[in-house]
Amino acid sequence: MPALTLKQKHIYDFIKRGIEKNGYAPTFAEIKKRFKLKAVSGVSQHISALESKGLILRNRKERRGIQLKDILRETVEIPILGTIAAGQPIEAVEIPTGTVKLPAGDFKGMDRCYALRVSGNSMIDDGIFDGDTVIIRQQQTADDGQTVVAVIDENEATLKRIYREKDRIRLEPRNPQLSPIFRTEVEIRGVVVKIISNLDAHYGPDKQTKNIIFSLAELFCGPGGLGMGASLANASNNRGERYGVKSVWANDIDLNSCETYARNLHGGDMTAVSCCPVEEVDFEKVPSFDALAFGFPCNDFSVVGKQKGFEGKYGPLYTFGAKAINIHNPKWFMAENVSGLQSANDGNAFKKILEDLENAGRGYKLTTHLYKFEQYGVPQQRHRVVIVGIRKDLGLEFKVPAPTTLDKYVGVRSAFENPPIPENAPNNEVTSQSAIVVERLKHIPPGENAWYEGIPENLRLNVKGARMSQIYKRLHPDKPSYTMTGSGGGGTHGYHWKEDRALTNRERARIQTFPDDFVFMGSKESVRKQIGMAVPPKGAKIIVEAILKTFAGVPYKWTEPKISNGNGKRASIAG
Repeated sequence: MPALTLKQKHIYDFIKRGIEKNGYAPTFAEIKKRFKLKAVSGVSQHISALESKGLILRNRKERRGIQLKDILRETVEIPILGTIAAGQPIEAVEIPTGTVKLPAGDFKGMDRCYALRVSGNSMIDDGIFDGDTVIIRQQQTADDGQTVVAVIDENEATLKRIYREKDRIRLEPRNPQLSPIFRTEVEIRGVVVKIISNLDAHYGPDKQTKNIIFSLAELFCGPGGLGMGASLANASNNRGERYGVKSVWANDIDLNSCETYARNLHGGDMTAVSCCPVEEVDFEKVPSFDALAFGFPCNDFSVVGKQKGFEGKYGPLYTFGAKAINIHNPKWFMAENVSGLQSANDGNAFKKILEDLENAGRGYKLTTHLYKFEQYGVPQQRHRVVIVGIRKDLGLEFKVPAPTTLDKYVGVRSAFENPPIPENAPNNEVTSQSAIVVERLKHIPPGENAWYEGIPENLRLNVKGARMSQIYKRLHPDKPSYTMTGSGGGGTHGYHWKEDRALTNRERARIQTFPDDFVFMGSKESVRKQIGMAVPPKGAKIIVEAILKTFAGVPYKWTEPKISNGNGKRASIAG
């Protein structure tokens, strides 16, 4: 879809919903009234813009003479040249087996790309599974930590991460059960630039595998951290069943977030994302789904804010999740919010939310837990309440997945340097700092903030009252970052431990565990907010993967849910 202003997008969606609901378009007067425009001429300007961008056709002789044009996305076909081993190396032989279609413009130099089907599970921690397809950019060099097609022992190819050591090369699998391969000579035939899950492939599924795919709808989707993590989740059992998740529809009010979600989860198809206030969504017309995710806005529950809870503007928005459940009765849902949700309105808001979600639709068995994402491999101290509900009539019980990095957190140095961020990575622009900020940062050690006693008097901040700990706080290279946020002004953007500057948005995205090929749309400030408001994809993947294992009947390590209802007591959540 061509780039639209927020108002143009809202008007386009209003016209589309009107045609779908009534069979005809709204009049100019109705559009003027709906968007509180001062004059019909203002409507005409927006309609002309939509017409010039090829989205509508207009018959000027009729009052309701607006029609929608079909939007065709340009695609390119990438040849599938054969199979690549994600396990023991196999002979490198090119056997063309078809093509895979991708949106044009996703990558530069697409003419130098080819596709390979994956055989084996040595790269599962990177979200590359047996039967998936990887898009390879043909090149003979790679940075340490990049996933490459490596040819060893004359003509045996394998898919691994590459690292150069003192006198050898290490080909590293991303499966803790497998050992690395060491060689003194390795030929690189390309670098992985995109992963296409077998669930989304353009060719038919393996006939020996039964794919059970949950159709995911998402409210308050943001840029797609939760959706991205869910789409990477995967579970297989010994009955030949493979469980996965596919996004079918999403909603958010922010245009840039909608564009980001559409680009990265729907190949740029904006028709899969309803960009409008949730109050305007007609859930009867939302595509059918059997899984729902909603990270309802946290502003009124955050301990950083005033904790207005239900009395605030955003507090009651969770009810639209319950409304979607009442209409569609999904098999499971996942709701996410800040840790302050437990204490808002003296704990009464949390109790009410649990009660409403437990009794929504056909009834759900809830498992509620305060996840500390640094315990799950996320290089960030990010604590979130996550409510998982599984429909009671299914007879299943979700258990909280056990922490994976409880004894060894991932530090930000590892997040930034393993592998290094490519020079041409998107959203990686450096923010220029004023001279006084640069000088102030020179006196702040890693892990310290603007209140560090070693800062000279002339560089200290003159602040009365509460002092936020994150103001000009440098990261500590060997520890997880403090929480990345989407709000706040100068001094709250996160600061490099060694370089005297704020973090780039790509560094912030690394902290949030977004892959480097995840492109955020909008201005630099908009991207910063999107990243700060998102759910870390890695954390979401672990939780959704546990949900899939619950349905697949696959055992996994779990821990008891730890949550309070705001009064220091265990929340009553059993069905």
